Parts: sequence; structure tokens; C-alpha cells
Amino acid sequence: MAIPESGRAVGAAPYSSVMSNYHRPQPNRKFMLVEFPAGTHLDRSRASSGGMRGTARDDRDNSLVAQAELFDADDRYDEGYRDGPKQCEPFTAGEVWWRLPDSKTLLSFEDDGFLAAAHRSEPALLND
Repeated sequence: MAIPESGRAVGAAPYSSVMSNYHRPQPNRKFMLVEFPAGTHLDRSRASSGGMRGTARDDRDNSLVAQAELFDADDRYDEGYRDGPKQCEPFTAGEVWWRLPDSKTLLSFEDDGFLAAAHRSEPALLND
């Protein structure tokens, strides 16, 4: 069977044609607060890595127990985490650390973005 420049064999069914460059649209995303019963855990998604499902399973036997309830997250999350981590130099001038908000935790990162160190400090030692 000859294959012309169109990529479809002459007389071939339409489903045997060359795949298109169609890209799936990006999924909708929204920050949500999730509530589910004590003694249960959320199902892991089989469709996406790291995703969770809205079904709650028993911690002991993994049986399906309930549906999780989803609530809108605080507006502060929709606005881009303005209260997020802040740069600081708590130990040595020029040595940059990141302080997590409302926390005693300091993080240091390598140039390639990997976590280098995490430090928990006494609040009195940190300048606010």
C-alpha cells in the first residue's frame, strides 16, 4: 500500500491516520481545605503523580469509608502567599536563609535549588 505525503495510506480507515498535535488543556486548579474523618486517609490518585482523591479510606483495612468534604481555602492563598517565606541573614552577613512565616524554622538552599539545611531556632534569637 502506497503512503502519500499526507501520511495516510490510500484507502486506509481514518483512525489509522497520523496523530495530531492536539494538547490537552491545563486542568482547573484551586486551593482547598479538605476535611475527612479521623482514622482515615485520602485515596492516592492513579491518574497523576502526587495527587489525592476525595475518597477517605480506613487506616486499618483500607476500606472505603466516606467522601472528603472540600471547602474554599482562605483568601490569602489565592493571592499568592504574600505572607510566605522571607529572606534573612541570621548567622553570617551574606549567608542567605529563608524563614518560614510564624515559625522558628530557617531553610538554606544550594545554588541548584536543593535544600542544603533546615534549622529550628529560639524565637528570641531571631530579629523580627
